Amino acid sequence: DFERPPISLPTPATFPAAPAAISVPAAAPRPSTSSGDVAGAAAPLRLGQAVGPGDRRLEGWSIPMSDVLGPPELISVEDRGDKRAVHLVWAPSAAAPDTPIAGVGALLTLVRGSFDVGFYFKGLAADVPRPALAAVKVGQADGAFIGGAPHLIVYLDSNDGIVSETARLAANVVIWTVGDTTLRLETALGQDAAVALANSFQIPG
Repeated sequence: DFERPPISLPTPATFPAAPAAISVPAAAPRPSTSSGDVAGAAAPLRLGQAVGPGDRRLEGWSIPMSDVLGPPELISVEDRGDKRAVHLVWAPSAAAPDTPIAGVGALLTLVRGSFDVGFYFKGLAADVPRPALAAVKVGQADGAFIGGAPHLIVYLDSNDGIVSETARLAANVVIWTVGDTTLRLETALGQDAAVALANSFQIPG
């Protein structure tokens, strides 16, 4: 059985305190982009099967909404054996400029499990360069901003099993946990703007 190692969070000198909240511009009109355009742009990411908001495969998932980004152009469900991930994709906009994947401005991924800053840092191999990493707050949740290479994400699934995967967009990441769900926001934004955008998401219920 996997035994979760004790967590010893780095000192504040290693992980700076979360920056003061900054404002994100209100949602601005976006160029006309169809869901088909975004689905085509996101195809190389292999995000699973596109679904509608009322699809039965979303039952049990609370889909976050952002008044800054507006509704996503694409919702997809990716089944990984007995595990499932839900992906929300937005076209580029003033609030979420183009990422290394042209035609994709933001990707929010939901998985069942939990994220811990200290556990993440310990999960990186000793010979792997450390990415830019800072402890942040998203709402009342502790999270992390991860920027630079390598874009390796390590978290615990719902059975306390270790899961590691790379960020899909090779972009900056904000990751946090709400209840039994870990959320991962990938954009080209710097730390302050990315955290502010993460804080724009409201989770129903």
